[in-house]
Amino acid sequence: MLPTYLGVMANGGMAGHFLLIRAMAFAPASTLSPLIYVQLVWATLMGWLVFGDLPGASAIGGAAIIVASGLLSAWLAHRR
Repeated sequence: MLPTYLGVMANGGMAGHFLLIRAMAFAPASTLSPLIYVQLVWATLMGWLVFGDLPGASAIGGAAIIVASGLLSAWLAHRR
């Protein structure tokens, strides 16, 4: 069963990176960067579904700081 999960995760990662590369061909990185934070949600969901593991309080706090700083940076850049 584990090799099946590993194969699914490998193919999902490969598809995600391919789509990110294709997106970079159509839009500037400054436009796409805030959307990369969606990976945190998907990584958490996959960790819970596949491995039955949820992040601890410190990981959630760190992710919140990363997302908040990225959103603030995008907002400040858009405001100028």
